[in-house]
Amino acid sequence: MEQAKIVLCDTDVLIEFYRGNATIIAELKKIGKKNIAISYITA
Repeated sequence: MEQAKIVLCDTDVLIEFYRGNATIIAELKKIGKKNIAISYITA
């Protein structure tokens, strides 16, 4: 059984997401919503 991998996104990734960076958005879609995390500080 393969373990799920969680990707911790930092501020720079989120800024690019909100700017509409198509490359970042595509990568985040590939990773999947359930596999993305942000730190308490970033939130």
